[in-house]
Amino acid sequence: MRRPVRRTLIHPKFTMPSTETLAEDAAQQAVLRIPQFRLLRELIYDTTGISLGDNKLDFIQSRLRKRLRHLKMDSFAKYYDLLKSQGPQGAEMQEMINRVTTNKTHFFREDHHFEHLRNNIFQRMIEEATRRERPRRLRIWCAAASTGEEPYTLAISVREVFANQPGWDIRILATDIDTNVLERCKEATYIPDQLLETPGEIVKRYFSPSKSTPGSLTVRQEVKDLVTFRQLNLLESEWPIRTQFDVIFCRNVLIYFDQPTQDTVMRHMADYLKPEGTLFIGHSESLSGLASTYTRVGRTIYQHTNYVGGPASGSQSQPQYSTPTPRPMLSGNSPRNDASSTPVAKATAPLERKSIIVGDIHSSDKPMLISTVLGSCIAVCLYDDAIKAGGMNHFALPTGQLGSRKIASFGVHAMELLINEIMQLGGDRRRLKAKVFGGANVLGMSGEDKIGQKNVDFIRNFLHTENIPITAEYLGGNQGMQVLFEPCSGRAKMKLLDHSKTIEAEKIDRAQTTTKSEPVSDITLF
Repeated sequence: MRRPVRRTLIHPKFTMPSTETLAEDAAQQAVLRIPQFRLLRELIYDTTGISLGDNKLDFIQSRLRKRLRHLKMDSFAKYYDLLKSQGPQGAEMQEMINRVTTNKTHFFREDHHFEHLRNNIFQRMIEEATRRERPRRLRIWCAAASTGEEPYTLAISVREVFANQPGWDIRILATDIDTNVLERCKEATYIPDQLLETPGEIVKRYFSPSKSTPGSLTVRQEVKDLVTFRQLNLLESEWPIRTQFDVIFCRNVLIYFDQPTQDTVMRHMADYLKPEGTLFIGHSESLSGLASTYTRVGRTIYQHTNYVGGPASGSQSQPQYSTPTPRPMLSGNSPRNDASSTPVAKATAPLERKSIIVGDIHSSDKPMLISTVLGSCIAVCLYDDAIKAGGMNHFALPTGQLGSRKIASFGVHAMELLINEIMQLGGDRRRLKAKVFGGANVLGMSGEDKIGQKNVDFIRNFLHTENIPITAEYLGGNQGMQVLFEPCSGRAKMKLLDHSKTIEAEKIDRAQTTTKSEPVSDITLF
């Protein structure tokens, strides 16, 4: 008898979902309950000043689910606990801020502002500079850079007016709280839809086809060079900015703040607007509650209340500015101690003395002495004869990675910071003169990298590019030196060090170069 054949039913292969897939699914299904939303809303407000109504629950849930998926979390409660455990300076706090901020904008948005800028403010500044009633210097701050359309529109507007105006020192600072959009700003690449309101001739002049993103356009280098991008939270009590601005754009920012926060931020901003400066805000924003601080002079255009209604433009007695005639630069291959031929004047009472080390900068318009000791490092003494003010820096390398070093340890930063400090005292970049010291090869200690010579080459090239004449120098050689500088007179003297003190000075320089600096939040942005 034949046995029956047993047939086996073959089922399709079944695969269990991975742990990662399960975690992503749990994050996607996470629900933001009202109590958790209120906790997150309070945290967002405390950190950024952004005020969210109850109707923003779905918006926050959608935006933050992406972070839950990335972190493989299954609830907003766990996410909130992570934020609290890391604190306001934690990495996840910045990620959250990047997700909840809105960055919708385009080029030449609210174009009437840029028309006013070009046709009124810029033209007035040019006329005043022609009459020598103001220096040829322009500073603009875009306080909500977003993805870069607004600051680059400002830069294009500057180029349109000032391209044929020689001798102007123009800088644009663009800040935003969102670090992700700032990276996109630096790429400066945009799709055509973002340029729909931009005149065709402007697109042709200031944009090129993108090499990395087919179909997109990239801002030309001459426009990009005008703009510096930095991260800044307007809610912070102190802003790392040490200058005042002729023009501030703070558009479509106040709409995210409640009234008390708006008042606090805008009163703070008033300190950074020059007395005759102009503030632009968004089309749906108003400063009517700050009448004692700002007065409207146009459609969402404001100036200081205590300036508006004062003497008419040009009627006040203005200081006269003139372009200095540079002295011939000292030449020769060997170091020259020309600075010591004009020793610091003796005073009837001892002058205040300030010693600086690597990464330090000091400026003053008062009788005093600034001193430092150099090996392969460089000290630059800048001064403005017209206002009797100057300052000194001390840097170790031309440029490099910040790491644990002070930002002013690098010449590229130390020079700009020193120039900015003197300008804060009323100086004019065009009138600056320099006396330069250091850059020694200290008995071979500089090694094969020739640090001293690199420093010498950098500072000569920098000052030449900036048209700042060198009136005295002692550069190179193989001995360290002590330098004394009187900033209000521009007089300096130096003293060469013996062998043991030279070696000691170089060792101190190198040790200080790697000394831990202040946190990044304390770096001056502009």
